[in-house]
Amino acid sequence: MPTYYDKINKRLVQCNTNATSAFWDKHWENIPLNTKKPGKGDFVLGVTSKYLKQSSTIFEGGCGPCNIVHNLYLSEYNVIGLDYAQNTLHRVKNKANYLQLICGDVFDLPLSSNTIDGYWSLGVIEHFYNGYDDILKEAQRVIASNGYLFITFPTFSLLRRIKSKLNRFELLPKTFSHLDSGFYQFMLDAGEVSKKLNDYGFTIIKESKFDAAKGLKDEIPILHPLLSKVYTKQGCFAKIIRFTINKLFSPIAGHMSLIVAQKR
Repeated sequence: MPTYYDKINKRLVQCNTNATSAFWDKHWENIPLNTKKPGKGDFVLGVTSKYLKQSSTIFEGGCGPCNIVHNLYLSEYNVIGLDYAQNTLHRVKNKANYLQLICGDVFDLPLSSNTIDGYWSLGVIEHFYNGYDDILKEAQRVIASNGYLFITFPTFSLLRRIKSKLNRFELLPKTFSHLDSGFYQFMLDAGEVSKKLNDYGFTIIKESKFDAAKGLKDEIPILHPLLSKVYTKQGCFAKIIRFTINKLFSPIAGHMSLIVAQKR
């Protein structure tokens, strides 16, 4: 996937194909809904349970194939999922009509103000070339006072910043067109996202990076063959290796950032 360094905005730009609703319907068409109860190590449930009690109302903006929504439902949260990939939602609804699912737009939520205890945004804000400010504004509107926003995105990690300083990424062309180039996503500076959240009425509770196995695999070519095998295998040994890599290297090479923010 072609990757450019946007020096002015301190972020990476990745191009492959425009992330439209049709793209996501195609991307998710073979991902089944997992109706099994999630295990104790589930990432989203682990974070959620630290801040919100069961029966809290949780919204996921950009829920895709709805496995996160279903896990939260099975864990006794009042959960609502929204996505603009209409075919994906119809497929899930046919299998699990008890889920609260909405076909809609994260820039214009069909929700009343101050009604949501927690809002999960998992890998959403990076896909919009014209910015994500209005997504944060809408989150601030619908989240109740003292409620939480949990947001993840590909991060402009220390490793990626070092590579950019060493000119390992091509500079973003001055004539760059996101439509013609097939813009897919940004890798965003976590500090910049935190600053915007603060400007829109949130207090940052936690910021951390995770998934160093992918971060190292993608950014250090010599490690790619080995880490590709470790990254995809499901055996106990591979899981231990991934856990160790993520524990040691996520602060400098994590592929993703997590920010937990509380509405003031």
